[in-house]
Amino acid sequence: MTANDIVLLDALVAKSKDRLGTTLSDDELFELFCLEQGLKRYALTYEDLRTGWVDGGRDGGIDGFFTLVDDNLATIDEIPDAHKHHPTIEIVVCTVKHRSSFQQAPLDQLHASLAELLDLSKDDSALEYPYNDSVLEAREIFRQALLDNAGKRFQFRAQILYMCRGDARAVGDDLRARATTLEKLIQRQIRETISCSVTFVGASELLDLARRQPDYSIKLPFIESVLSRGKTNYAILCRLYDYYRFVSAEDGSLRRHLFESNIRDYLGGKTAVNKDIAATLSGRGTDGDTVDFWWLNNGVTFLASYASTVGKEMHLENVQIVNGLQTTETIYNWFSQLKQQDNGSSLKTDDRAILVKIIVTEDRAVLDRIIKASNYQTPVDAAFLRATDKIQRDIEAYLEGRDWYYERRNGFWQNHGKSADRIVSPRQLAKYVRAIALCDPLGSLSSKSNIFRSDQVYNTVFNSSWKLDVYLACLLIARNIERLGKTGQVPAAEFNRGHLHLTLPFAAYLYVALVLGRQKWGPEEVIQVANSFEDGVAGEALGRVSEQLLRYIAGKNAANKAKRIIKKRRFFEELIAAAGLNAPQLDPTLADDHDDTDE
Repeated sequence: MTANDIVLLDALVAKSKDRLGTTLSDDELFELFCLEQGLKRYALTYEDLRTGWVDGGRDGGIDGFFTLVDDNLATIDEIPDAHKHHPTIEIVVCTVKHRSSFQQAPLDQLHASLAELLDLSKDDSALEYPYNDSVLEAREIFRQALLDNAGKRFQFRAQILYMCRGDARAVGDDLRARATTLEKLIQRQIRETISCSVTFVGASELLDLARRQPDYSIKLPFIESVLSRGKTNYAILCRLYDYYRFVSAEDGSLRRHLFESNIRDYLGGKTAVNKDIAATLSGRGTDGDTVDFWWLNNGVTFLASYASTVGKEMHLENVQIVNGLQTTETIYNWFSQLKQQDNGSSLKTDDRAILVKIIVTEDRAVLDRIIKASNYQTPVDAAFLRATDKIQRDIEAYLEGRDWYYERRNGFWQNHGKSADRIVSPRQLAKYVRAIALCDPLGSLSSKSNIFRSDQVYNTVFNSSWKLDVYLACLLIARNIERLGKTGQVPAAEFNRGHLHLTLPFAAYLYVALVLGRQKWGPEEVIQVANSFEDGVAGEALGRVSEQLLRYIAGKNAANKAKRIIKKRRFFEELIAAAGLNAPQLDPTLADDHDDTDE
């Protein structure tokens, strides 16, 4: 590492503030930057990164704690289904320090924390250290992922990333020995562990990671003449091995960013379709080894903004694979396994081909039609198709015209370099609308919410008869209150910023109630409230919610986490009563979409 690496890294971090969040302190900015780089291979969104960002008081030395099931991020609301016979459960635990050298104290802290956090025989109340709610929530996600897959022969991986501005090559033997001790601890605790590593990530490594951008401009070799009608669509045959190389990154991992517009997830190797694909690849098809792969497979569909042929190569810009995820992952897994078995010696002799269809367009309406049509060919949960609904497209267009970016397609605006402060996901907006326009903050935190699964609930929250201003108003109210919380502009004796994701829906509802002087209102009434936002009233509302939550927590034992407490209807009723109001009558459509509220 050179001295220049630190200077260049600091400049990159400072430059990322507009992208990651203008309200972040310098330490918070460095932490989020490091988490983004350390988990880059998983193609996580800003919202994903914040779910595993657990830094704060009483974090036990842990700044990031992420659980993944077959490379898909697990959250408190959703543990991804593991369809593979041998699923892989992975944790990535990060400790980030702004110092310019690696020290032993952070490793000692991690050792003490992980020794009890990964011990499933202990419930939260039995933990010796009083971890914050974010750490406990991350632990619950990890625990649930293991329990959900207990009946399967799962494999476990653990990555421990120690990131700072130091020189990773200068780490001494004593620190490396301590890292080895930590690795052995995890291996003893979870016997299904097949891989565990502690990695020192210094200024040079962070700089290299930051410079490594997803490649959307790729060359794809083909073996036969191109079928084309003009320069807007192509059909080619590509050797299976060349296709495998096309979807593989430099480090051998799958280029997951190529699937951001694919609204289905990989269904695993045990489904009938994928078993057939794997059987064909293995030469075990019913017609024997002479059958070419593309005879039995529908192929894959690409979207691209530009395509041209040079010799026997197709040059593609801004590639997205919108149909063929099952085929692609099965091919990738099969060739990866074969490569390990014989070191790849037999791969180049396989002349079988896959059919690739390429559509060149940047028209968003056309893109949506293609994505939706491509993904109706096999059964898909309707929840994954919501992104192409007219109301979703209308909200995106309306917000974009007002410098807000609606992430209805995963990672779309993030990949276009828009600031995290100006991006909102459908789940976030649904939470804001439910709390503010529908007067239902309790439902906005429901873990069994059917917003994107039930037509009835979905059409209530995303109501096409409303003015689009309603969605902007809810967004503005929520984000303004979030701004007050993040910058500490809360006139409360006690305020826990770590609870902001929980207190925000209640504070937003209470703010509108205080402004209007009543507990119930129509959706379009919030437009004027948003247009004349009052920081003082909003700060008071957030302070009231925070102080009541902290008071409730103080009266409970450690096992009662903040999220469990705040979702009780009694909590909401007391909050509203303190403002001289009664809890509003709930919309019947939303009544069954709540968690149980009994004490």
